[in-house]
Amino acid sequence: LWPIVDALEEVVKPKVVIIRQDTPGRKREKASLRREVLKGSYQGPSELREHGASFAIDLLSGQKTGWYYDHRDHRLMLAQLASQLPRVLDVYSYVGGFGVLMAHYGSQEVLCIDSSEAALELLRRSAAMNAVQDRVRSLRTDALDFLQEKMKQKTDA
Repeated sequence: LWPIVDALEEVVKPKVVIIRQDTPGRKREKASLRREVLKGSYQGPSELREHGASFAIDLLSGQKTGWYYDHRDHRLMLAQLASQLPRVLDVYSYVGGFGVLMAHYGSQEVLCIDSSEAALELLRRSAAMNAVQDRVRSLRTDALDFLQEKMKQKTDA
């Protein structure tokens, strides 16, 4: 680990280095779990910019790395359809990577659902950072329960 941190220091010279070794895979392998600041001082949340929008993320306490970087291309693909999608439901929204971006690109009404109040607080912050808080609503609930209730309402109607 330290050779990697040393290489980062030499090449990137980061102000903060955070180690996140707390994945479910490590737990299954009974490997030691760590989540800590190795260098510097981290006072989250941090601001991340992607596809012209800003997001509040928590690198230390958030899920995984605080952001699902591997969904970057998918978020852009959907954002390009925002003008054709005035109403959006973002289920398992986490901090709003999809929903806030859709509103930023033109969707008029976005409902973001997540079970984590901490994630939804970051989502609301992200919506405000992009001046779309009037078009993005958040709901703290279990996603499957929400969807099942909507299906029941539809069949009862």
